[in-house]
Amino acid sequence: DDFGMGYSAFSYLRKFSFDVMKIDKSFLKSSQLESRAIIKALIAMAKGLNLKIVAEGIEDKKTLAFLQEEQCDAFQGFYLARPMIEADFSRFLQE
Repeated sequence: DDFGMGYSAFSYLRKFSFDVMKIDKSFLKSSQLESRAIIKALIAMAKGLNLKIVAEGIEDKKTLAFLQEEQCDAFQGFYLARPMIEADFSRFLQE
């Protein structure tokens, strides 16, 4: 969760058994080329390690399109849905 923040380091990729890597929203806040290059590299690395990738903090269509193009596996963010109570979530899934 939140790869690239705090105690995240490449050495941890060998120490722990996990199957999903989450890209922190701080990487998505900037549309700078450097940020896009980092995101592309993270996705490529995760794919090479057979990890699923979740990107958090999706707040617009452009960001979602970029991540879909880069073959990110899952997305979280206000653009997709706001936080909701269980009953609303059930309806959301049905729709």
